[in-house]
Amino acid sequence: MRILLLVVYYLPSTMSSAKLIHDLATEFLRLGHKPVVVAPDENILKSMEITNEGGIKVLRVRTGKIKTASRLVRGLNEARLSDIIWKKGHRFFDENPCDLIVYYSPTIFFGSLVKRLKKHFACPVYLILRDIFPQWVGEKTRIGSSRWRMF
Repeated sequence: MRILLLVVYYLPSTMSSAKLIHDLATEFLRLGHKPVVVAPDENILKSMEITNEGGIKVLRVRTGKIKTASRLVRGLNEARLSDIIWKKGHRFFDENPCDLIVYYSPTIFFGSLVKRLKKHFACPVYLILRDIFPQWVGEKTRIGSSRWRMF
């Protein structure tokens, strides 16, 4: 199965999600699948860069500053992520069809890209929900004047 992993961070980033996605891609490869990672990268010089890293095909697309930008600039650049990746990576997606798309939350900015890719590949999408911490389960949290209980 050809699996597209759409992420915000990938190696060599030191973000924990970069390592987690690399481990997932490596496991897919070990199981006989063909993982393809697509990630924005503000540091590459070309508009896009395709590499093969240990059997994992990686497409990095140059974007505006995200990680090192002010909140305003970061917000504007993140809001454009889907359009930028689609525009610069459209030919790559044509040449590398996938059977499954995997992406993770909380990135809300991939919604329109995922919708396009799902239609383009006619394949299912799997969303990895992150940032739900076990220590929060059952805790009371105060939000404004209301009390909320998770689960």
